[in-house]
Amino acid sequence: MSDRKLSNGAAVKPQPTVDDIDLLELCGDIWSHKVAVLLTALGSLLLATLYILLSRPIYQPVTTLRPPMSSDFVLLSEVGQIDISADEAFSKFVFEARSLDTQRSVYLRFRDRLYGTEASTNDSNEHDFLHDFIPALEVKLTGISGESVFIEPSLRIGFSCTNSSLCAEVANALAEEARMRARASVVSDVNAKVSTRIQVLESRLEQKAHILKVSDQDIIVQLQEADALRKLEIEDQIAALKQKARQLREDRIAEIKEALRIAESLDIPEPTTLQILAKQHAPSASVSVSADLSYATEPLYLRGTRLLQAELKALQSRTSDLYTTPEVRDLQAELYLLERNRRIQMLEARDNYTALAEGKGALRSEIAELRAYLDKDFSQVDMARVDQIAVAGTNAIKPRKGLLLALALVGGTFFGLAIALVMIAVENRRQPPPAADTAQ
Repeated sequence: MSDRKLSNGAAVKPQPTVDDIDLLELCGDIWSHKVAVLLTALGSLLLATLYILLSRPIYQPVTTLRPPMSSDFVLLSEVGQIDISADEAFSKFVFEARSLDTQRSVYLRFRDRLYGTEASTNDSNEHDFLHDFIPALEVKLTGISGESVFIEPSLRIGFSCTNSSLCAEVANALAEEARMRARASVVSDVNAKVSTRIQVLESRLEQKAHILKVSDQDIIVQLQEADALRKLEIEDQIAALKQKARQLREDRIAEIKEALRIAESLDIPEPTTLQILAKQHAPSASVSVSADLSYATEPLYLRGTRLLQAELKALQSRTSDLYTTPEVRDLQAELYLLERNRRIQMLEARDNYTALAEGKGALRSEIAELRAYLDKDFSQVDMARVDQIAVAGTNAIKPRKGLLLALALVGGTFFGLAIALVMIAVENRRQPPPAADTAQ
């Protein structure tokens, strides 16, 4: 490109066209405006520096947790009621850490220190929790890609705020709360299974006791029926013996009355014998009578009227004939024993059937073992292993000073170049247009 001359001989700089741009000349023009570019870049750096100095740094301490050791669950699986692996326990811990209920519990604990909302309402609490606390919280599971496990999984829990130590407390509190809730969930499941097992064993023991009680009741009914039948038989026998004794007494009365009539007819007031009676009525025949009746039973009338009347009077005034029949007393004694059957009384008085249940020892031993298991302290059972605890640090995640300064420098430089180009364009427009070529 050559310079053109005006009519007065002055040289003018030709105007570039779209198709005619000299890069060296453009660079020279930009260099001539290097002060503007430099000032713009410095201004951008200054603004970035002021932002870094004036903005409050944001910290994010992180606590890292890994799956627990299998040995941590020996206590839980002691009675064989639950079999939980380390991965399953860690999954429960991750679930609790991601649970909004767990996060809300931690938020309520640190709400006043984080946001100073001591007198906040429920609506503002929910707003702070959803729009401030949750975005500042990071719960990230690493080490798992799809269904393949490349390395041991771990859970990173971090919290972002301007107070580094407070952020560390929140992250550690969430980890501890999740561990506690996961442990409580597993222990609750174990206790529920153990309690159910205890109820089953107690029900089985009660069932055995109930069966024994029903069996005893059946025995009582059988004994009562047998005793009732025997009582009826004894009462019938006693009634028959009484009837027999009464009939014998009546027969004796009839016999005595007949003998009394004979004694009165023979005028025998006092007891006598046939020999004496024979001598009184026929003395010469005493020998023959004595010889004929020496071995015969003496008739009843020989007792005399006085004795016969006395016996008759006694028999007629008798009210009971039981003492004349010893068998009745034996039957009454047996009836007395039947009315007081000691075996029935013992069975009716029995109330602790559990002590007599078959196999009660093994059942009670297992129940006692399970109850002792419920009283154990499971605070040492850990659902996650702390790999790194969150601590207060000095390295802020926001603002990122190096990146901001680099972006400010690059952006300021480009903005300065843009300003320089605009200035060059304005200067070129202000120059007068070239005159027509006179040489032509």
